[in-house]
Amino acid sequence: MRRLALGVVALVSLSGCVGGQGDGGEPAGPAKVEFTGQVDSALAGTWRTKESDSILALGKDGSLQIDSTFNTPKGIQHATKHGSWLSDPDRLRLRYKEDNGQETTIAYSMKVSGNTMTLTTKVPKKDTVYTRK
Repeated sequence: MRRLALGVVALVSLSGCVGGQGDGGEPAGPAKVEFTGQVDSALAGTWRTKESDSILALGKDGSLQIDSTFNTPKGIQHATKHGSWLSDPDRLRLRYKEDNGQETTIAYSMKVSGNTMTLTTKVPKKDTVYTRK
């Protein structure tokens, strides 16, 4: 399973975020990411990729649920992570616990236009587009 780095872009395909080492569906990113920013209620809602293989539920209270479906050598896998989120005008940061209890923080470059949000990872460079309904 890839490390949600917007894996979520995997977890959530998690198909495109900046964060920890990727595996199983989550993108790879920097090893250390600061969890800073604030909860912006304008971003709250359920965001999905076109294929719905990555879903981010951003709560108005800063709560987070990431659902991701991805292919592995063992077949299709599904992962759900819970945590919190913060943002600033051009970044989205997600924090959640791995199954082993280790805390992971990932950051994405973010562009929002209405109900479309594009999250970008740096390593590898990848854009993932989410829509909110």
